[in-house]
Amino acid sequence: MICPACGLGEVVPTQGPGRRWPHKTIPDLELPEAVNIPTCTECGEQWIDDETGAAIEAAADEAFRAALLEKADDSIHTLRRHRVQQRALEKLLGVSHGYLSKLRSAERGPSPHLVAALMLLARAPERVEELRSAWSMRVSEPIPLFAGIESLAWVGGTVHNGATDQSPASAKQIEVEAA
Repeated sequence: MICPACGLGEVVPTQGPGRRWPHKTIPDLELPEAVNIPTCTECGEQWIDDETGAAIEAAADEAFRAALLEKADDSIHTLRRHRVQQRALEKLLGVSHGYLSKLRSAERGPSPHLVAALMLLARAPERVEELRSAWSMRVSEPIPLFAGIESLAWVGGTVHNGATDQSPASAKQIEVEAA
């Protein structure tokens, strides 16, 4: 078939490495090499019909599950290098005893939410302790944003800044004072 976009190339089923596709929470998931996508030999335009779309979706689902497992495993490994005990991490994340071991051995498939929490903690392992203390706090207690800034809490449409209540007309009017 001649490419309807450029009129020069031929649309042929194409396989290959390095093709990225947005899928669920991963904006640049790499599709397996074996997935055929009809592509113009001249302009590179891809022509996806229902059958091709279903094949891409199935391959992307499998690649997504594999990527979640890899991201979970990498994150757990990083946290263990920072001396975060796996059982303590399981308690903190609210998963059953041994669940993270099952993830690491690919016996279980993690949720994107759990993987997101693991990745964020792995990027900043010092936040494990912050999360541990946050579980002990009442929801209405302000949580410090970061060092040097006084905490803010949003309660019933009013911003509470320490002892000062402010009801700003817009978010631009909120001033944060140094601690």
